[in-house]
Amino acid sequence: GQEQFYALHLLVLSRLAVYAVCFDMTRLCSTADPEDKRKCLLFLRFWMQSVWASTSTVEEGGDGGAPIVLVGTHKDKMPSLEEHEEISALLFEEFRDSPAFASVQQYSDQDASADKRLSLWFFPVDNVQGLKDRVVRAAMVQIQECVEQGEYVKCKVAFTWLAVLDAL
Repeated sequence: GQEQFYALHLLVLSRLAVYAVCFDMTRLCSTADPEDKRKCLLFLRFWMQSVWASTSTVEEGGDGGAPIVLVGTHKDKMPSLEEHEEISALLFEEFRDSPAFASVQQYSDQDASADKRLSLWFFPVDNVQGLKDRVVRAAMVQIQECVEQGEYVKCKVAFTWLAVLDAL
């Protein structure tokens, strides 16, 4: 996220990847400072557009850019499902017209307490619990599924090329 490296994005961002864009959910909650909320949304827009601009295949007849997984951190400070739904609605409202938003992966889960299906535009994770948090594991599964669906995974690579990559 350091500005001096922004010019290198075209060199390092590849359509042969899945991108996790992380943000602090406390900066987008209903009680967040409006200026801080604005800056957080600008940060998210910048990264989503950077990924899309560097990975888009639309000009080549493709369907968009590399998959993007939005990860909301600090669920330990914001466990409210209602707040998560409000943040998801804010993300949808803010970014739905952006071409990059078509690449955003949704988080879906069965909410046992309300006996309903939950669907969010981000993965709300508890940094403190780490892998004990089922949403962290769900995000990892989503990333793995995106990788496995990528055409680049099915490409054959000459064994000698792997030796060149190891040497790099």
